[in-house]
Amino acid sequence: NNETKKTNPLTLAIIGFLAGSLASLTGLGGGVLVILVLNSVLKIPIKKVISISLAMIAIMSFSLSIFNMTAFDYQAFQLPYTVGSISLFLTLPVMLGTIIFAPMGVYSSNKLPPTILKTTFLIISLAVILRMIYNLF
Repeated sequence: NNETKKTNPLTLAIIGFLAGSLASLTGLGGGVLVILVLNSVLKIPIKKVISISLAMIAIMSFSLSIFNMTAFDYQAFQLPYTVGSISLFLTLPVMLGTIIFAPMGVYSSNKLPPTILKTTFLIISLAVILRMIYNLF
């Protein structure tokens, strides 16, 4: 594709570095930042950007889960079934919901026009940002 040929690997590495750094500092998902930059700045089509983000999230989630299960042992977590800093009590229901409903999201994103996907992403991003601002005060 033309988008892939035009994109410098160093630029992508810098985007990944910045997205990862900002995500770890803010708690906002790195995928959100990657989607914004790849689509808005590099002009890669939204459907391709969503696929890139999902692949990135899958790889990073696995590696960071292993890290968080082994590198930390938070005594502050008094929840049952906690391994390192991951509470299986909280994680398993979210994981089950994701496994069940993510395929529907992928199917829908392939059927919807890009403008709907961008608008939905914008609304959700704004809601998260407003919530974070609200929690500051």
